[in-house]
Amino acid sequence: MAEPIVGSQLGAVSPPESYFKKIRKICDKYNIVLIVDEVMTGFGRTGKDFGIEHFGITPDIMTFGKGVSAGYAPLAGMVVHDRIVDSLIQNGKGKFVHGSTYSGSPVSVAAGLSVLTIYERENIVAKVQVVGDYLKEQLLALKKRSPIIFDVRGEGLLLGIELAADGEKGTPIKSEIHASERINSIAMELGAVFYPGSGSINGCLGDHLLITPPLTVTTDEIDEMIRILENSLQIFIKELKEEKVYEGAK
Repeated sequence: MAEPIVGSQLGAVSPPESYFKKIRKICDKYNIVLIVDEVMTGFGRTGKDFGIEHFGITPDIMTFGKGVSAGYAPLAGMVVHDRIVDSLIQNGKGKFVHGSTYSGSPVSVAAGLSVLTIYERENIVAKVQVVGDYLKEQLLALKKRSPIIFDVRGEGLLLGIELAADGEKGTPIKSEIHASERINSIAMELGAVFYPGSGSINGCLGDHLLITPPLTVTTDEIDEMIRILENSLQIFIKELKEEKVYEGAK
């Protein structure tokens, strides 16, 4: 079981291009079910209908949520390959017995159907490709201007920046500084919200910000978001210097 692109835990890290092809071969060889978690990456977030499409394989099961209803109602589900369904039919009563208290809510399903209709009508996935490329370009430009951005990564509008004491060397910021949380708190005061994360290097070290604006974001809104992010990074660096704990590039 895996995310196509690791979201909150690593800050939009994509695997090597051949990774999932090799995993698919291993699963086929040993008859292992391959489950792909599309809760964060599905329904256009990465510029594809589903994140796994970037890697050219078909999973056995996909789980999904979030984007399927655009957050207007709680809705999640899964897509199951025919070969698994056929097995249930051939080797049992053809039923997958499961359920939960609020499953099958007509309100949530109606919201999801409306959202998917709008995605198709407004060609949202294609628009995500365009604005996603623009956002990544602006983040890469910001990386050149900021001494504490080490990496920019991700696909579509699931992007992340890795923070470091020295953006050239990638030296991690001390964990007790709580860099990602502090930068996000500053940004919130200025009018933007990011998704802070830490511990991606060894469980303690490593800070990143996940940058995932709405799929309807405009280039003007992206410009404003980048402006706020850059100001937040500058304020953070100034605070560290005042605290005499800044050891990064000058």
